[in-house]
Amino acid sequence: MSDPYKVLGVSSDAPQDEIKKAYRKLAVKYHPDKNKDSAEASEKFKEISGAYEILGCEEKRAEYDARGSFSFGGGSRATAEGFNFDMFSDVFGGFGDLFGRRTTQGAQPQNKKGRNINVDLHVSFETAAFGCKRTVEVPRPSDCLTCNGSGADPGTRQENCSNCGGSGHIMTRQGHMSITTSCPHCHGIGRLITDPCRDCNGSGQTQNVDSFMLEIPPGVDTGTKLCVPGKGDPGMGSAPHGDMIVRITVLDSDKFRREGYDVHSNIAIPFTTACLGGESSVETLHGTETIKIPPGVQPNSVLRIPSSGIPMLNHIGAGDHYVHVKVRIPKTLTEEKRSLLEKFMSLS
Repeated sequence: MSDPYKVLGVSSDAPQDEIKKAYRKLAVKYHPDKNKDSAEASEKFKEISGAYEILGCEEKRAEYDARGSFSFGGGSRATAEGFNFDMFSDVFGGFGDLFGRRTTQGAQPQNKKGRNINVDLHVSFETAAFGCKRTVEVPRPSDCLTCNGSGADPGTRQENCSNCGGSGHIMTRQGHMSITTSCPHCHGIGRLITDPCRDCNGSGQTQNVDSFMLEIPPGVDTGTKLCVPGKGDPGMGSAPHGDMIVRITVLDSDKFRREGYDVHSNIAIPFTTACLGGESSVETLHGTETIKIPPGVQPNSVLRIPSSGIPMLNHIGAGDHYVHVKVRIPKTLTEEKRSLLEKFMSLS
């Protein structure tokens, strides 16, 4: 499968608006109705539609970012022609006038899945390496228990808005045109609350904290996205909740640095050990290891400890640990040490 980011020409951290804009531009350019005799354009259209299907859905995008691939399972929304009306509705607003043809299928569904919410989570270097379970608390609105979401104080009545007759909208005429807008008096609700609820101030909602346990798998890195199904905003009608997309940021370590799944660190050895060789203790993510220092090792040499790096996300195995050798040069010498070094220098 081609890289969907490259197919749409966007960066891996591009926001949804930019992704949608890039897809819309390419969809107009390569749509089969505009290129009826071009098999190449048809294939290109299918490719960009498949790419948008992944990147246009936060859950699928998170899976692709984590694994570098995506399994469509029961099938893609893209049809054999590379286009599906659901995706058209996502990008072109449910109706449109594409190439002079107005769509007639695009009534907005009454039951719409809830909006995804995004959470940024900072974890330590060690937590990212080995994973953990972390309690996440997310503030979210819910129906006020006092007024059951009506916004009116219990025992009081709501009146229909006299400006719109309870419809929530008003219609004005300009020549041969009729323009419908939300009622400015009731803000499109159709009702006026004379006695607002004392607990929610008439909004019908209160803020609660949703607490749940998030499992962070071993091997995550900065930019890794974890999808938690059903933890987003509530859907419309009987539609399901949206999802929560957790974006990981790994904090720097004062001991280690990371390159992919490999870990790098420094050790400082005496110049005598560098000349004669020996052993040195190295702190790794998996504990302290003893490594052999070969005689004559040069400053900035790199020694490798296999499989002592970061566990691979969704794979078996781990990266390696690379030790960068620094040689300590004494700043002061005793007379005896200086004499021995001078003798060594003369022999050299």
